Amino acid sequence: MASVLATALALQAQDDQSKRDATSSQKSTQQSTARAGDTTTCVTEAAKMNMATIKFGQLASQKAQNAELKRFGQTLETDHKQAQSKLERIAQKHNITLPTALDAKCEEEMSKLQALSGEEFDKEFAKGAIEGHAMAVAHLEQASRAVKDADLAQYTRESLTQVRSHQRQGREIAKAVGLDEATIASIESKAKESVGSAAAGETGTSPAKDPSKDSSKQN
Repeated sequence: MASVLATALALQAQDDQSKRDATSSQKSTQQSTARAGDTTTCVTEAAKMNMATIKFGQLASQKAQNAELKRFGQTLETDHKQAQSKLERIAQKHNITLPTALDAKCEEEMSKLQALSGEEFDKEFAKGAIEGHAMAVAHLEQASRAVKDADLAQYTRESLTQVRSHQRQGREIAKAVGLDEATIASIESKAKESVGSAAAGETGTSPAKDPSKDSSKQN
């Protein structure tokens, strides 16, 4: 009898925990969505992404050995300068102060790439581009579902289209400089997981991995 009662209590406890977990998960999702839709957060994060990508694009156009990668760097710089100009108008409308300097992590990644040359530079840049575009697409997809401001919603949709285009170009260039499809797929998968982990970490859940929301990757 005691055994039956203990089993019943254990099952009840598990059921109660499941209900609490479900409620917590629902709240975390709601909080994450709210954050993704916050105008100031979206504008600030997009500005960081543009600034970083412009700098990395400039670096690729200067140092890349592969001609396609060199042109890709120029494309990144041009497209993200245009995107930043659109974002500046939105920021001005909402009285949002945009960041003006790269963060420490981004500077560190820049220094690492500057120390490389030739094929080694091309491969490392391509890896960063693959990872950065996968992360950017994931973040923009979240934002596109959550933003309320009409101007920002349009900007997010346009940026998502552009970044997906860059992502496709980045994959082809990565192959051209020596990365195989399995490596590319693995980098993209881990990047997407890191975005999910970051969202979970921001809302107080326990991510499977350390959160990573890194604007230092090329988008």
